[in-house]
Amino acid sequence: MPNAFQNLKSLSQRKKNKKANTDKPVVEKTFLCTVVDGQKIYVDTDAATEVMARVDVTPVGHTVTWFKGLIKVQAEIYGLVDIAHFLHVSPVNCRKGYVIALARRYDNVAIAVDHLEGLHSFNMLNKIEKKEYTDIFQTEQGEIQVLSVKRLLSSDEFFDISVFNHPIPESKK
Repeated sequence: MPNAFQNLKSLSQRKKNKKANTDKPVVEKTFLCTVVDGQKIYVDTDAATEVMARVDVTPVGHTVTWFKGLIKVQAEIYGLVDIAHFLHVSPVNCRKGYVIALARRYDNVAIAVDHLEGLHSFNMLNKIEKKEYTDIFQTEQGEIQVLSVKRLLSSDEFFDISVFNHPIPESKK
């Protein structure tokens, strides 16, 4: 039985004919609007499978600070990552924030965010800037910043979570 998020996602992805004088349907693109350190970051609903509040996290020793540990999502084990590290902003408080489990094609990974602001659909997306892990799009409602899950998960840093692979900063020696 699909959960509420999956029902909303399927409803949001229906094709709609927005132009009166054409037979071609316009497909709306739907995103989950999240907030990380005060910044709105949009996540494509195709990349998310589950949204949870305040999950129990099992810490894993000898890992970098942004790898928060392991969580259980629908009887599966997922690695939880504080997405703030990759956006170069202040860390997310996992005890108060939300977790977005990414689609299974992304290797059982979940990301932590501060807040959720709901689903938003856009008809017009015009990419105007590419950043390290996000893209800036111009929409009919203004500019939005969209997380590039594909770029994030294909980066070498994302899966390099062992503290033994990272040099100790001079100030901590």
